[in-house]
Order: sequence, then C-alpha cells, then structure tokens
Amino acid sequence: MKAKFFISICIVSLFAISCNKNKPDKFDYGQYENGKYTNSYFGLEIEVPADWHVLSQEQNTNLMNNSEQTVAEDNRALQQAIETSKITTVILLTALQYGLEVSDSVFNPNIMFLAENLDGTDKVKSPSDYLLMTRNALQQDPMPKDFPFTSFQLKNIYGTNFAQMRIVNKTSDNQNYTQDYYVSLHKNFALSFILTYNSEIQRVALERILNTLKVNTHK
Repeated sequence: MKAKFFISICIVSLFAISCNKNKPDKFDYGQYENGKYTNSYFGLEIEVPADWHVLSQEQNTNLMNNSEQTVAEDNRALQQAIETSKITTVILLTALQYGLEVSDSVFNPNIMFLAENLDGTDKVKSPSDYLLMTRNALQQDPMPKDFPFTSFQLKNIYGTNFAQMRIVNKTSDNQNYTQDYYVSLHKNFALSFILTYNSEIQRVALERILNTLKVNTHK
C-alpha cells in the first residue's frame, strides 16, 4: 500500500487542465523548519507534527515522476494523456506519519500540497470547476472508486474558502483507503491539499494538521 496511494494523488495534476505554462518569476517551493511549512509566494503556512516525516523537494519531484511512470504503465489511455499534456504542477509538501520505509502492512496516512498553474485556460473559474475536472480524470483510473458526496462540500479554513471532494479507493487486496481533496484558487493557481487515510482516527489527525493552515490572500 505504501506506493499505490501516492499514484492516485498525483494523477489529478496530470489530467485536470490542458495548458502549457511555465512557473512565474519568484515562484517559491517553500521550506519546512521547526514544525512549520511556509511558502512566501502564496503567503501560506501550515504546521506539521514534529514526529511526522516531511519529504525534501527532491523527494517530491521523484515522487511525481515515479507516479507518472507507474500510472502510464498501468493504463495506455492515461499514458497518451501524459504525453500530450504539458502541465506545470508541483508537489510542494508531503508529510507522512511514518516516513517512506514503513512496512507494507502498515497504512501510512499523509497530507500533500500541490499547486497547478491555471494560466492559459478558461476552464476553471471556481474550485468546484477544478474538482469536477479532477473527478472526471480520476474516473479513468482502473482502480474502482466511490464518491460519497453528491456535491462538492465547502470548508472555510482561517478565512480561505475551499471546495472539498471525498474519494474512497477500493483496492484488489481489500485495503480500501479514502482521500479528501481540498482546493482553493489563489494567484491563478489551483492549490490542492490531499489527505489520505484509512481510519477515522487518521482522518481526524490529518484534519487537525489542515486546520492549522493560514493563507494571506493579499500577498
């Protein structure tokens, strides 16, 4: 399980939007220090428990690249979409409860923060638009999925509005897991926080992290 759930997370970035833009000047990948991730470009900060494991930017880049390759191997239709979509998307934060070396028998809850450049597309006018396209893309994945919410939920975190989507992923080994996507639009980017878990205790712990988020929308 420790690799598969990363793949489902990253697929959203590959197919949601069809545009080809470079990252803007002064783009900031952010930094993690003393239990807090900060990003000056988005005016954003979020706290991560000291005993959790935060990946380096190099590890995040490798994670995205490996996920793309694995998805492409599993599905030729998705492989073609990868080859034809040149999307500026980056994983800015990955925090895992148990690190990368956890046993396959232990589910590893995690929170990820991704930013996707929306410059050059008029398809996304709201966070709900983005989630709708994301859901359509994820439905191409051969792994069975349920979408429990009949509509996208709304959540306000420290003054910033997010649209929420929940996905229950059903694996062949019956180790189902859930992902909650929280999306907001800021500086012509889609900012996505993705929580991955397989128990109520894990969900509560991840939401506790998410609720420390602060975004300065004036930056």
